[in-house]
Amino acid sequence: MKGTRIISIGLLCLFAFGACANTATIQRMEKDSPCNDPQYLELKEKPIGDMTEREYEYFRDKESACDEYKKTALQVQGNQDMVKDTQNNWLTWYLVAAGLGVVGSLIILSSAP
Repeated sequence: MKGTRIISIGLLCLFAFGACANTATIQRMEKDSPCNDPQYLELKEKPIGDMTEREYEYFRDKESACDEYKKTALQVQGNQDMVKDTQNNWLTWYLVAAGLGVVGSLIILSSAP
């Protein structure tokens, strides 16, 4: 019984840690996003005809990187949503099993002489 409780608590901690790790990954990705590059944002406001060749090349590279980042961010967000759904399902089943264990224990205890 004690071993089962330790395993259950360990699994619960792993799921909680997984959710925190996913959130940290999203935050780190947003911080490192090429879409938030100050020079890119400045060039984005500038008409293309007013850019030097180097500025335009930099802008084009960052624009491409930003598009790729957005695709990746959507995939990561989708994976994070899937993990949350799995965690919620697992937690529901865990609580049902725990409730059944409590009820079963009470029945056994109440029927004991």
